[in-house]
Amino acid sequence: MIQGTIDSKLTPNGLKEAEKLAKRLKNEHLDYIYSSPLSRAADTAEKVARFHPDASFEIVEDLIERDLGEFEGKTKEDIGWQNRPHPEPREGELSRETVFRAGQFLSYLIQKHGRNESVLLVAHKKINVAIIASCTSADWNAVYDMSKWHNTNVTILQIDRMGEGEIVLLDDASHLQG
Repeated sequence: MIQGTIDSKLTPNGLKEAEKLAKRLKNEHLDYIYSSPLSRAADTAEKVARFHPDASFEIVEDLIERDLGEFEGKTKEDIGWQNRPHPEPREGELSRETVFRAGQFLSYLIQKHGRNESVLLVAHKKINVAIIASCTSADWNAVYDMSKWHNTNVTILQIDRMGEGEIVLLDDASHLQG
């Protein structure tokens, strides 16, 4: 089911995956943790934050999942998501609007944070795709099609002061094995 902005708690499996992610990141240096306000992301971010008591933690609206309007609550098959380019909702947020929002948030992060600060974003598939598309100047659909986009994946971007990004690690879910 397409969730979009529907706020839902983590499932029992989601709770396990969030815990595995927290353990994977526990020895990483994090200066800041930003999370979407939706429960499934915020609860995951809180699990990670337990291991990083010195990191600043902030819930930000800019990381909320893309508003998919009338698509929310339906399956991908119901809306023809398998078609390329992906269909756009008549109501809600267009992909280009999501990429613009992501770019605005990245600009904010670049202005706020120092060169060597480590920032963790805990968000959702479509806003994460938009962040990658924004900082790599890639097409939203092309980025979406780059990977399977596992829940609780780790993607690492190195972003310079101009907002140009390089993908260091993409959709790594090795912590979910076993």
